[in-house]
Amino acid sequence: MQYNENEIRRLAQLYWEGKLPLKDEVVLFEFISSNEVNKEKYRSWEEEWNLLQERDLSLNRKWRRLQNRIWVRENLSEEVAGNRLIPLWKKWSAAAAVALLIISTTIGIHELTLRNNKEIFTVDVPMGQKSKLTLPDGSAVWLNAGSQIQYTGNYNLRNRTLALTGEAYFEVAKQTNKPFIVKLRDYDIEVKGTKFNVSSYNNEKYVSASLMEGAILLRYNNKEYAMKPGETIRLDVETKQLTLHQTNTIQYRSWTEDRLEYGEITLAELFNRLSRQYNVRIHTDAAVDTNKTLCVSFNNRETIDEILYGISKVASIRYKCERNDIYVSKK
Repeated sequence: MQYNENEIRRLAQLYWEGKLPLKDEVVLFEFISSNEVNKEKYRSWEEEWNLLQERDLSLNRKWRRLQNRIWVRENLSEEVAGNRLIPLWKKWSAAAAVALLIISTTIGIHELTLRNNKEIFTVDVPMGQKSKLTLPDGSAVWLNAGSQIQYTGNYNLRNRTLALTGEAYFEVAKQTNKPFIVKLRDYDIEVKGTKFNVSSYNNEKYVSASLMEGAILLRYNNKEYAMKPGETIRLDVETKQLTLHQTNTIQYRSWTEDRLEYGEITLAELFNRLSRQYNVRIHTDAAVDTNKTLCVSFNNRETIDEILYGISKVASIRYKCERNDIYVSKK
């Protein structure tokens, strides 16, 4: 069946709303991947749709921020000292508990007490999950699968510095006298009040930062790089080369809304992301061109099998699932 442009746009809207059947997802995916013109059309349609949704979601976001503030730290008993990690669970009022459980997953929060009594709070998110929390200064952080942040007990008293491994999306509360600093394995980011996404997994070739709103200052190799909204900066960990370019930054926070959206991503990067998101191991045959780039858009909380089926239609691959192991070979 042939689809005209208006019908494709209707399929796209159903897709963003989570109502598009799998058979029509394949049609939409093939349209997007067929050429650059169609890819740009899709991006333009999505941008218009997102702008309409932003107004409707604003009240929802404010409510979610309030809900995520309804947790407090428990004091640790004196008997747990040293270098062990101790669970530190949320406390919720009975009235808020039901609403929180609807939209949140339980976040694993630990406190590490060092010998000099310096407290370090660690938040870990396991593979296959993601979580959101609110920092003591009111800043919101979404943590992707396999990610960790750490900050000291004097956070928001003397500084607002935290360390990140993995991927996080930040909405930073503005404080002119206390810059918000994210320490990564290869560079630091200083923030005055903004929205941005950072990805810094230990097993990936690139470390990247994408700025949605505000301004951030990236420090690397004794140099500073000022970023503007709509820009993404990537560091090649092997070559140590930095690249700064304009992008559709909305795609980089899509994972916080249970979407998987990339205007351009290699198979290698995509398989890494799918492995973490679905807590599976993806093994690729040497014949598979993992440097091949795709335009990817999945919005309906698809299963890993549905996503791989869609990819197989445009990337000339076949796959076999055996429990938590997936074997990918050339078609």
